[in-house]
Amino acid sequence: MLNDFYTIEVAMSNGLIPESYHNLFKKYTKCPEIKCGSDIIINTNRTVMKCSNPNCIRILSGRVLKIYNSFGIMDFGPQSAYDYINIHNIHDVPGALVDCPKAIEENIVNWFNSYHTPGEVLEMLAIPGIGTKAHKIMNNINNFTEFNNAIDNVGTNHVLYECGLRGKLPDKYWELMLQFHETGGEWERFKNFLLKFSTTGVIPFNNYDEFFNEIKRAGLYQLCMIQLGGDGTDGMERAETMSCYWNEIQVISGMVKCYPNKIETRKIIITGDITKVTREDGLPFDRLEFINYINSISSTYGVRYQNSTAFNSSEFIIADYPSNTRKYHMGLEKGNLVNSEEFLNIIRKRAQENE
Repeated sequence: MLNDFYTIEVAMSNGLIPESYHNLFKKYTKCPEIKCGSDIIINTNRTVMKCSNPNCIRILSGRVLKIYNSFGIMDFGPQSAYDYINIHNIHDVPGALVDCPKAIEENIVNWFNSYHTPGEVLEMLAIPGIGTKAHKIMNNINNFTEFNNAIDNVGTNHVLYECGLRGKLPDKYWELMLQFHETGGEWERFKNFLLKFSTTGVIPFNNYDEFFNEIKRAGLYQLCMIQLGGDGTDGMERAETMSCYWNEIQVISGMVKCYPNKIETRKIIITGDITKVTREDGLPFDRLEFINYINSISSTYGVRYQNSTAFNSSEFIIADYPSNTRKYHMGLEKGNLVNSEEFLNIIRKRAQENE
């Protein structure tokens, strides 16, 4: 499959890398980062070569740069991000958010104090290859409790099916088995109980960790493939990537507030600075603060807004002064150009009408 990766040494031995190129690739078998040194891997169609360590400092610094930029940090480039996480001994994204530069500390605190969709949270983590697909992966999922439950449900069905328990294990028995595991029951007794209902007579796991890890893995794969559709390849690739950052997802999901009910996501486009309205302290809003403020009002009637670049699907284009940008002229052409004060008044009126 296209998402399969091999170490450089294996790729040279199995012919993926032709012998005539071996001398060149022998220089790149290990990550050059002193703090990493993990194997370099290459995919089967030879289009991607990368460090196998998802938390390699180079990969992490790229993610941190993207996250810090999204929170409005200025004059902060790739080398700045690399140096910052080195100096502050940061090993993951949760650490980067807790030990962030003072310049964006308030924005990050405000973000954690605001409501978000699971898709927004997943996108914010800047997991390689996820991006805006986060919203599709989390479509119709309201919070991370639902996300974890969906994974457990789908994964459990898949694993029990693979164990030969095809619709033959009543829910009450499954609940008893979980209780048995949680109270420290021995794996062999758990396994033998499964075997009573198995049509294959084979339980391909050696302990609880293998069994429940496979439930998580299979559930994540199945869920991503269902949500992303297609031939399943895209879903498998995204699930494989997300599984590398599973602990980060769980840590951050425990720190954020998701909207309590089903909520409709609508798109807006903001061009230029916000100048027509200000924060309560009189200082200007940046775009993230303005959207968070809008969503604190619109969420009361089941709507939240997301800054976008999609002209055809955006409800409003917001500009506080004329400009020659494409966004501004598209807003004039489509008739949905408003300034921030007008947009805020629209949101307040809708909130009042839905009280």
